[in-house]
Amino acid sequence: MAEFTMEQIYEQLSKQPGLPQAIGMDTAMRFIRLTASLKRSILHQQKPGYKEDEAPERLPDCVFAFLTSALALCDDYVQGCWDAFKTTIWHYNPKLHSSTADAQLFYEHGKNHNLGQLYKPFQIRSNRMNY
Repeated sequence: MAEFTMEQIYEQLSKQPGLPQAIGMDTAMRFIRLTASLKRSILHQQKPGYKEDEAPERLPDCVFAFLTSALALCDDYVQGCWDAFKTTIWHYNPKLHSSTADAQLFYEHGKNHNLGQLYKPFQIRSNRMNY
């Protein structure tokens, strides 16, 4: 899968008037994350024989309604986000976008810049009680 540039994403979002001005990065990232987590539900509602490696043109009604409500977006904006992000969503790998993956990158690349030891997403606390 080729990664889309920000310009290409903007062009897709611009097909829906007002959408690029209505959402920010947080909403876009949340839309991608939520919809990617619903991929199984999206697939489940497709017709038998549907090619699973391709994102459908339209989201199932229940997923669409959920995103409209959860993100406080109108129907046109949800469809516009789907059109812009569906390829990214369909190939989204949550393991590459986790705190563990980030920690690994800091370990591998941050230590050369004295940053590896600074990134501590998880704190291990010892609550040993001596009885």
